[in-house]
Amino acid sequence: MSNRFSVVIFLGKPERAAELAGHLQDEQYVVHVADNTDELYRLANSESIDLIIIDNQLPGFLSGIELLERLHTDLMRPTTLLIGVANPKLNERVAALGIATLVSPTAGSTEIAAIADKALLVESIDQVTIHAKARALVQDADFIRPLSQLAVKYASQLHEASCPIDELARDVSVDPKMTAVLLKLTNSASLGVRVKITRAFDAVTLLGIRRTISLILSSSFSNAQCGLASNLPQPFRKWYFDRSVLTAGAAVAIARRTREKSDDMAGVLGLLQDIGILILAYRYADVYLGLVNRVRQVGLLRLEIVEQQEFGITHSDVSAALLSKWGLPQPLIKLVAQHHRPDREAKLSTSEARLLLLMRAGEAFANLADNRTAPRSQHFNQLLAELGMSSADQIKLCMAEAIAKAVESAKLLSIPTSEEGALRRLVA
Repeated sequence: MSNRFSVVIFLGKPERAAELAGHLQDEQYVVHVADNTDELYRLANSESIDLIIIDNQLPGFLSGIELLERLHTDLMRPTTLLIGVANPKLNERVAALGIATLVSPTAGSTEIAAIADKALLVESIDQVTIHAKARALVQDADFIRPLSQLAVKYASQLHEASCPIDELARDVSVDPKMTAVLLKLTNSASLGVRVKITRAFDAVTLLGIRRTISLILSSSFSNAQCGLASNLPQPFRKWYFDRSVLTAGAAVAIARRTREKSDDMAGVLGLLQDIGILILAYRYADVYLGLVNRVRQVGLLRLEIVEQQEFGITHSDVSAALLSKWGLPQPLIKLVAQHHRPDREAKLSTSEARLLLLMRAGEAFANLADNRTAPRSQHFNQLLAELGMSSADQIKLCMAEAIAKAVESAKLLSIPTSEEGALRRLVA
């Protein structure tokens, strides 16, 4: 895979575009100059674009910001430099799209090239390229409902946990369903609270910011899963929900066993990473359901590999496209998109690489519960070894904790999974 940045330039004056391309044309960049709107769309759909440099004032009916809004709607969101005159309305639209920089039209090519260098170094690390077929699949799915605004607002806070606690409590308190889930957890036997908690503020204070946000996201995602699965056959829904809670439960249990600091994030990602399965099942119906049954029965098969062979995309591609449609932050989308892409791990930080291992281990545990074959056991144990867990006793305890966490989450979030005994027998 090339380490060069791919840049598209679309300016109103061709001679200025050529001059800017000359400043960027070196061993660090691959530069494409778009002559018209159709060419811009073709490049955006066919190339892995890291940066777009575009004039706001363009010949034709559409402005640069309107073109960018259309790309954004189509889930194409590379780092962008928009060249235009700042004004309150344009500034608002720029902010809504997360555009890196609004550049003055008086800036010279040398200055714009320097701004491009800086923008790529700062922002491109977290930009995610989503497969065009996965984007189209999600865009055409009219059964996808928006995610709750509470989840969208706090998704970027899960790792940092830096929001004011009173603001978080206030936002939770205006959402009756979320308040009920929060109080249900706070008053559960697992926390051992002696006095019943009845206020959102007290619950948030007791749980802490990170745990509260994790619960907000987990509840929102589980509700979204139920909505996406509502028209699918019941046996498939049961399999999917079992898989979902087992993946998340195992990721959390392994994170705690290996003393990772990101167990809440691992649990949220565990619920998210395979959600694209539901869209593939809806779109390809009996073909996909048959594919899943074959993978479950043949222990040597891997779902993502069979998906790639059959459809040209995997459930991780579709999951990432869905998260992008919901407006979730790039770091979450990146991990979900890459959990079946080992060739793209070069740009991951150490903490992201550990989270990716937890996600893969969680999914390997769910695969093992589906069909306990030697290849699947070997794959699961190999991932645990990479995370620092190798003894048979440790692995056995971890599997028991994963089941317990899966059962706890299913009850708390009202996820329609198998009974506890059935889940335990899956890995007995």
